[in-house]
Formats: sequence, C-alpha cells, structure tokens
Amino acid sequence: MSSTLNRRQFLMGGAGGLLGVCLWTGSPAARDDTNRPPNLVFVFPDQMRGQALGFLNEDPVLTPNLDRFAEESLVLTNAVSNYPVCSPYRAMLMTGKYAHANGVLSNCNSASAPFACELRRTDRCWSDVLKNHGYSLGYIGKWHLDAPHKPYVKCENNSDRFA
Repeated sequence: MSSTLNRRQFLMGGAGGLLGVCLWTGSPAARDDTNRPPNLVFVFPDQMRGQALGFLNEDPVLTPNLDRFAEESLVLTNAVSNYPVCSPYRAMLMTGKYAHANGVLSNCNSASAPFACELRRTDRCWSDVLKNHGYSLGYIGKWHLDAPHKPYVKCENNSDRFA
C-alpha cells in the first residue's frame, strides 16, 4: 500500500506538512492515537538504481525488507536531482537552496577547501527546523558537507596530498 502523490499535492503540503507526510513510517493506526509528532526516517541511497528495488517490479530482484519498508512509507519514484553531485545535492537537500545560493558548487574536499566550498554554518536547514520543534536528530552516512580538517583519519582514502 505505497502512497502516491502527484507533484502538486506533494508541494502543497508545505514544509512542515511535507516532512510529516513524506517521512512518516509508522502504521496508520499509530498516527491517529497520539498527539506526538511522528517519527521521521528519511532514506536516500547513494548510487543505487531504482530498478534494484523489488517492490517496483522492474527487475527480478529480492528486497523483502525494503519492500516491507515501502509498504509503510511514501515512495517518491520520480524524484530527480538537478545537480547530481554528492555535496551540492546534499546541500540543496538540507537547505532548500540551489547550489549557487548555498555556495556548495562541487564536492567538499581538500581541493575545494580554499574556495570555501562547504555548507555555511549560518544556513538554516530543515534539520534546524525539526530541532526547533523538539525533535532529537541523527544522521547516518556520509555527511560530505564540510571541508576536511586536520587531523585526518588515516585510511586508504586519505593521503597527505588529498584528504
């Protein structure tokens, strides 16, 4: 029972309604019997083909956990990034601003650090709005929105030349 909204319905939800509708993953019964704000879980895979999801019935793949998750969620099958590069996409997602307005025009790394290519501390993000409304927040995954700072984590991906 995956929910579907057209673009107009999605956008008419407004910022608060948009997050509440798009990210709600609880059962319908749980939504009606409490006045507490819903738990929000926002999942976006990096570099995953849409056809790799069994519930879409496009390729013969088995994804039982994702299928079950999709039944209780809103799945946006036509979402497209207008700047499909890691850091600019994440900055646009967090701030709601295009890359030229939020200043993140390329990936945040040691090569772009001299150009201040990172999320500004003064930018208001949707996570700031949620925090102001009493939510406890967590982020799992690659942040990729600020330049690397010493000391670098010594690993195969980081070198003295490029962090």
